Amino acid sequence: MTLLGRKVEIRELELIPFYTLTTIPYNNEAIRTLLMNIMLFLPFGLTAPYMIGEKIKNEYLKWGICILSAGALSILIESLQYCLGLGRAEIDDVICNMLGGGLGVLADVVGFWLNGRLRKQRI
Repeated sequence: MTLLGRKVEIRELELIPFYTLTTIPYNNEAIRTLLMNIMLFLPFGLTAPYMIGEKIKNEYLKWGICILSAGALSILIESLQYCLGLGRAEIDDVICNMLGGGLGVLADVVGFWLNGRLRKQRI
């Protein structure tokens, strides 16, 4: 949805962090846009630790790589949007996508922590 099905138009670039938040008083879509960008990358954060699997033993490193990967993928998407003239490329989208990926990874962190507690209780 972020690249396909859009008309080629003018290129726009917004590099001011949290600019979308300043548009809330007059932009009815601002909050929805921010939340949708977070939700878009939530599944990525949920599945990325499992895609890496046992290749990286250190869980903290794995989680960090997953969040950085979400950011890198988001930057790639925003760059393509700008280069192809497919919409407005915004740093807020990258921030929200990384936040969504981070929330997904947080679910893995909680699961990892709960799994360790359950194992201790069984012993």
